Amino acid sequence: MNNEALLSAITEISKAISEPSIFDIIALIISVLSLFATIIVMILNYRAVKAAKESVEVAEKSVKLAKLQMEKSVDAQLYEKRLEIANLIEKNDYSSSITEIALLFGDEVYRRVKEIQYTISLEGYQKRRYNEYKKMLKEREFGQEYDELWLRGTKFPESLSPEQLARYQELDAMYGILVSYYWQDGEEKEDQYDIHRITSELERLELEIKRLQKELKETVLAFMKEKLEVKPI
Repeated sequence: MNNEALLSAITEISKAISEPSIFDIIALIISVLSLFATIIVMILNYRAVKAAKESVEVAEKSVKLAKLQMEKSVDAQLYEKRLEIANLIEKNDYSSSITEIALLFGDEVYRRVKEIQYTISLEGYQKRRYNEYKKMLKEREFGQEYDELWLRGTKFPESLSPEQLARYQELDAMYGILVSYYWQDGEEKEDQYDIHRITSELERLELEIKRLQKELKETVLAFMKEKLEVKPI
């Protein structure tokens, strides 16, 4: 084989190799179809993820709505009882169970009611001491005279004449502080009743109770209004 024949053969082989075969065309078609299929799957996946996200958001809103409706349903059932106790509190009546108040109104109202009850108990103690003092005063020779002058002298001192004021001061030195004796653990002990200190403490407690009651009523009113408000989802 001469050179020309060899060159011609090589050229024919190269030409045959460079021309695409039917298999190459099929492979190309398959690749293109695979690319389109991948793109379609990606689009469908994106839509599925978006739909799933929207479904989750809808489900979350539904749960919140159901929870809110449940809370409102419970509040509606309890509102009548809360209103009953709130009306008692408005009248300064604390006869309701303290546990019931805690369950229906929460810690803040519970704490305020307990503070008022404690202050009222202190006032009651001072009132008992006042009555005990008055009882002891009646047993004294000039107790009635001092009692009358004391009421006028402490409340309206300008109403006393100089003679009455002098008599008041004299009797006050005698009866302003009375001592009660009692036995405890086999020993005699004494308890002093200072009428000026007792009445001063009573006045202080009375003002303190009024302040606490006012704050409690404001707290209960705000609580009741909050329970009636519709909260956004």
